[in-house]
Amino acid sequence: SPEDIVKIREEINDSREKLDYIRKKLAEDKTPYSDAKLMAELYVKDRLKHTEIEINPVVSRGGIYISDRYTLSTCCYQSVQGLDLQTLIKMHNHGIMIPNLTFLLDVDRDVASERKELRITEKHGKDVNIDEKLEKFEKDSVFIDNLIKQYRNLAILAKTDKTIFGEVITINGNKSIEEVYSEVQKYFNSIYERWIKSTN
Repeated sequence: SPEDIVKIREEINDSREKLDYIRKKLAEDKTPYSDAKLMAELYVKDRLKHTEIEINPVVSRGGIYISDRYTLSTCCYQSVQGLDLQTLIKMHNHGIMIPNLTFLLDVDRDVASERKELRITEKHGKDVNIDEKLEKFEKDSVFIDNLIKQYRNLAILAKTDKTIFGEVITINGNKSIEEVYSEVQKYFNSIYERWIKSTN
């Protein structure tokens, strides 16, 4: 039933002050490579609390929990920032669940940039300064290219060892919203049907 599926956008849950601090760093830092260790520690600490407070209760009653990002995201961003990947993986080994399934929406940089600019102008008007509205990770094209490459590498790694990130399915995110939705729905429905059978 619908109440057995919980969807949420993962946020910093520890405190409002910490969330504001993260947003400030993302908006004001001059380089995407700064504070990698601090960012990783904050994200992992919050994810642990997020798991304890929100995810565990849903899963323990047999429900399905859907989040917009998880371990794969932190391991990707902070490894591109310069942290050791194995260290990042180990930081998630205690108290943080391995997802059953992750959808990686693989989008080329040019397409992602166009979509981001469109969202900004729709929200702030066509005369807005785009660069002022971008976060530090979005301003450096080399960083973005490395980020996309690393996401693809981690998706390959997940195929060889599902104990790290669970199953990762790559979806061509360059397609239209309707096409992407249809493909995600196809994979999700098969999982949902198996879950329904297991609860009956």
